[in-house]
Amino acid sequence: YFNLLKVKNKFNPDAIRLPIVLDSPANAELDRDSKHTLLKYIFEESDKDSQLIVSTIGFSTSDFKEEHFDNVIELSNSKYELLNTEDYELYKELCKDLVLINE
Repeated sequence: YFNLLKVKNKFNPDAIRLPIVLDSPANAELDRDSKHTLLKYIFEESDKDSQLIVSTIGFSTSDFKEEHFDNVIELSNSKYELLNTEDYELYKELCKDLVLINE
């Protein structure tokens, strides 16, 4: 995909640059070194003018000191829990309202 994006940007530099979203790019059973190599490739080869969103397990910015990260969000909720109890209570009425709108 990165090569396709490079070709697109070369031949159509004025095109809108959408965010690049990678969900668990190391979903195969990779050892620590292979995972690091894969993430390093992603960080080096991604378009610096596009937003890059990567979701992964066991990530640490200290493993990539040569990279600059504008924002890293670490989820600390319980395993298999989408929201913590406090956030759930805060947003459950909003979710109910959204469901009613779509009915």
